[in-house]
Amino acid sequence: PGRPDPPTRQVAGRPRRIWPVVLLTVLATLAVVAGAGTVAYLTLRPTFGTSTTVTPAAAPAPPETATLRRTFSDIAARGAACRDADPPAATAEAVVGVRAVAAVECTVRSPGTRVTYVQWPTAGDAARYVTAVAAGRRSATPTPDWNIDGTRQGPYFIGASSRTGYVSTGGYDGRRFTFLVTAPTFDEAEKTFLSVIALPSVERVPAG
Repeated sequence: PGRPDPPTRQVAGRPRRIWPVVLLTVLATLAVVAGAGTVAYLTLRPTFGTSTTVTPAAAPAPPETATLRRTFSDIAARGAACRDADPPAATAEAVVGVRAVAAVECTVRSPGTRVTYVQWPTAGDAARYVTAVAAGRRSATPTPDWNIDGTRQGPYFIGASSRTGYVSTGGYDGRRFTFLVTAPTFDEAEKTFLSVIALPSVERVPAG
């Protein structure tokens, strides 16, 4: 009889070294993760030293009133009772149709009595303003001008106003400045113009 086949023999020897393969796989995986993390960091990281705050647009500068304040010393004398009008002389602007350069409003005497000093772009605008205020109103004075020591200063008007009681307004010949007194009574408007506010003479007012 024939011999049976010999049993299959286990091959003896050293086991396969699989750890280098595992190590390389781990390192490759870590490299991929690290790369993804770097991309995410670069994408999301804050930019140090650089402000991300959006700066709002600067507000328009208020009208420059230095010339107006130098012209009318009464403004400085009244201190906190005076304030820059913003927008400058809105009522005056509506009357004349041109925007005033600057205006300062002061509270004087009794409550409800105010004086507004206005600087206009031109002397013609100032003259038109006094004329416009007087238009359609009955004047309480016989002459349409005002004087200091007998010398004419410029146009003037005082009369009733449906909004404030009485108005007293005037300007200077050839000058860009006007004043406006608003008061609840005629006596208050007249006294404020004559003795309460300190108005400079025309030669002390800047020409132009």
